[in-house]
Amino acid sequence: MGGMLETTVPNVMATHKVMDAFRTGVPITPDVFHPNLWEGSERASAPLYKHHLVQQWLPSMPNVVRRLEAGGSAADVGCGAGRASITIAKAFPKAKGLTANVVWHDFHSDVGHVKFGEEWDASLGFKVRKVAILAKYADYKAKGFGADTKKFWLEADYAF
Repeated sequence: MGGMLETTVPNVMATHKVMDAFRTGVPITPDVFHPNLWEGSERASAPLYKHHLVQQWLPSMPNVVRRLEAGGSAADVGCGAGRASITIAKAFPKAKGLTANVVWHDFHSDVGHVKFGEEWDASLGFKVRKVAILAKYADYKAKGFGADTKKFWLEADYAF
């Protein structure tokens, strides 16, 4: 419930931009919404993944649970924080998983139309037995505000 409440203010803050998009036909991008919208959505969906993904949703698809138990593969594309992937990995330790996510951000002020730049973020994660690998890349173009920055992260986690 708290997650849904957290999405209220960001939705209200973006109302005028959404209304303009309907009037003009010019689409809006996800960066129009305050980051609390995405965090609240993540918190609101967490109980659904925890209590329904493994217990109901996966078993409703023929042979999926059997294949995951035997070490099959699962892909989560556009995975956000990866809650579905994490839930599957915990429930099916033999399963192989792949997560992929690409996001574009347009950073600007709500007042004064100051443009701070834009950024592309990409991540790819996979699991090989007890090792989880995560590679992330970010490319920030400052558009005159600060310095252009490119970053690459590589993370490896081992489960004992």
